[in-house]
Amino acid sequence: MFAQFFVLFSIMGVGFLSGRLGGINEKGNNGIGWLLMQVAMPALLLNSIFSLEIGGGVLADFFLMALFSSGWFLLFALLSRGYAAWQHLPKGFGNMVQVSMLSTNNGFMGFPIALAFFGEKGLFFMVAHNLIMNVFLFSYGVYKLRRAGGDDEIKKRNPLSVIFEILNTNVVAIILGLALSLTGMVEYMPEAVRTMISLLSGLATPLSMIYIGATLAGSSVSVLSHDRKVVAVSVVRLTLYPALILVLCLLLPIPPMMSQILLLAAVLPTAAIVPVMTGTYANEQKEEATKIVLFSTVISLATTPLGVFLATTLFG
Repeated sequence: MFAQFFVLFSIMGVGFLSGRLGGINEKGNNGIGWLLMQVAMPALLLNSIFSLEIGGGVLADFFLMALFSSGWFLLFALLSRGYAAWQHLPKGFGNMVQVSMLSTNNGFMGFPIALAFFGEKGLFFMVAHNLIMNVFLFSYGVYKLRRAGGDDEIKKRNPLSVIFEILNTNVVAIILGLALSLTGMVEYMPEAVRTMISLLSGLATPLSMIYIGATLAGSSVSVLSHDRKVVAVSVVRLTLYPALILVLCLLLPIPPMMSQILLLAAVLPTAAIVPVMTGTYANEQKEEATKIVLFSTVISLATTPLGVFLATTLFG
């Protein structure tokens, strides 16, 4: 386990040093992020689904994981709403905090880490978790962010726009991969296409770690740590929330690997897409949302290895 984390964190270190030394500037890192989300991640999802024999049992497991993931996000949404009320956070900031705390970086970080430690099946379950997060973020999450702008903003949104926002590139790749596997069309796919998808999928892990490292290079931990609200949100999200998930996974009859992925998702930082969404729907909170993503990512460098260790020890 430590050898695998050494590899991941070393690649992240390459991204960090590249950012600090000027090899990757903000524009270049945005390009890496685009390539990751639009090319490498969809290829990773397709390659993972193609490598599994999608039968009735596997599909049933996928929907069961999606059900558990729905409960996971519903619980986090309730906890986050309670936290905002307990801290008496202002409406705009409080709504952004709620969206930040219910989300998790189960894409950029979750996919490669799930694949590295739990194999193709673990990645498949993380895919289900990510799919449900997209539904929550682009429905409930957008609702919370828009609410800071007034009720008029909420009325302008129609169900069709919600569907288009949920159907991002990764979700389309999931649906396409499942459809091709279930219909048996994968067997008729040219070998050259399969090879291309496989090679592109191999870019996902290094690009993710380089992107995260370069992102952290542009921030100062000492400066971030002076914002007490950001620190509190990040610490609570990455300590108390995972502890609750751990207890629930131990008490409830959840299959072992699903418990592993649910716990892994809990120790990952706030989703990188939240600042983008905040900038779109509640622009005045974008800087604070970015700080939460950055500081929670720093904390996750400790919580993620611990979470993987507990997941493999208790549910392995």
